[in-house]
Amino acid sequence: MQAGKDRIMIFAMAVILASSVIELSEAKKATDWRCQLPIKHATSMCGNNAPEKKWGYDLSENKCFEYWYSKCESNQNVFTKAGKCLEVCKPKSQCLKDPEPPKLPSFLHFSKSWYFNASATECQMRQVTIATASKEKNRFKSKDKCINACMPSYIKEVRSYVEQ
Repeated sequence: MQAGKDRIMIFAMAVILASSVIELSEAKKATDWRCQLPIKHATSMCGNNAPEKKWGYDLSENKCFEYWYSKCESNQNVFTKAGKCLEVCKPKSQCLKDPEPPKLPSFLHFSKSWYFNASATECQMRQVTIATASKEKNRFKSKDKCINACMPSYIKEVRSYVEQ
C-alpha cells in the first residue's frame, strides 16, 4: 500500500517537473535567437568608421539597451531603433500594444494616462475620463510607471575636449 502511494507521489513530482521544463523551454522559444546573444560594445574604431549608436537586447535585464556598435565587433543582437528591438525580443510586451484611443469627447477627459510610443521611443500623456492602468493595454497611471516598464536604457555620452 505504501509502495503504491510512493509511486503516485514520484509520478506527480515527475509531471510537475516536466511541465516546468516545458514552460521554461517555451519561454526561451518565444524569444528570437538574436535576443539571446550578448550585446557587443565597440571597443575601438573599425577602420575609418566610428562606432554608431544602436540597440541591443539584454536577456538578463529583459530590456533593450542603447550601445556603441562597431561593424568589426558585432553579432546579430543589433537593431537600429528601440521599437524594433522590442518588436523582435519582446513581441508580447504591454509597451507595444496599441493605446486605445479615448471613446468619449475630449471635453469629458478629466484625468491623465500614459502610454509608450514605440515610434518616438518615449512615454506620452493622453487625457482620459478615468486614469486606469492595464497589463492588457499600453496604458499606465503615471509617467514613471510607463518609463520603468517600457523605456529602453540609453547610454550616457561623455565627451572630452582638448584646448589647443
